[in-house]
Amino acid sequence: GRVAAQAMAGATAVIASDSGSLREVVRDGGILVPEGDVDAVANELRKLLLCPALLMDVARRGYERAKLSLSWEHVVDLVHEMYCHAVESQ
Repeated sequence: GRVAAQAMAGATAVIASDSGSLREVVRDGGILVPEGDVDAVANELRKLLLCPALLMDVARRGYERAKLSLSWEHVVDLVHEMYCHAVESQ
């Protein structure tokens, strides 16, 4: 998922397999296709190449997702919340 996250942070449209960590990282910030489905990848890539507005939209959604949900600041906030919850549960 790291490569997908880096691509999204760079405002690059992402097409990824709907499996494992890719599903969690990409979500609505890119296009997910069934794992191993080469035709689905080709079809989605064709759509992006033929429709610049769609390409820009997918790239923008990925960038926004990376900025809001995948940044180090967000990760630090989540870890802090987990620690606080753990301490409160004691």
